[in-house]
Amino acid sequence: MPESNIVLLFRNPVDRLFSNFRMNKIQKPEIAALDLEAAWHPHALSKVHSQISNYAAILEMWMKVFSEHKVKVLISEQFFANAESVTNEVFSFLGIPQFRSLDLSPVVPYQSGESKILGLSLRREIEHFYRENILAFESQTGICTRWLDDPA
Repeated sequence: MPESNIVLLFRNPVDRLFSNFRMNKIQKPEIAALDLEAAWHPHALSKVHSQISNYAAILEMWMKVFSEHKVKVLISEQFFANAESVTNEVFSFLGIPQFRSLDLSPVVPYQSGESKILGLSLRREIEHFYRENILAFESQTGICTRWLDDPA
C-alpha cells in the first residue's frame, strides 16, 4: 500500500454533469446547438460521463490502492460552507502546517443546484439516473450528501 495520503473531493453528480455540459457548449461549437435534455439521456450520455460520476466505483478503486486511513473524502458543499476550516482539516490530514488566518476570499461561494437553469423536472430525472450510485457513495463514506434532497 502507498504511504501517501490522498484527498478526494466530490461534487454533486447532477451539478457536475450540468457544469460540464455548459463548459462543453462554450468550448465545442459543434455541440452548442444541443440542449441538455437531449444530451443527458442514458442513450445519449457517453459512457465516460456516467463513469466520471460513478463515485462509488471511483472510491472503491482508490480504496483498493490506499488503506482507509490514508484517504480523506470530502464533498464540495463541505468545502464551500467553510473553506478555511476544511482547508486546515486537509492540511492536518496531509501533515502540512495549518494557517492561523487563511484568506480564502477569492473562493467563489458554492451555489447548490443549477435547478433554476436546469429545470426541476429534468434535474429529478438525472437524480434518478444517479440515485443508486449516490446512495452507495453515502453508504461507503458515511457522508450525508443531501444530493437527493429538494434543491434550494
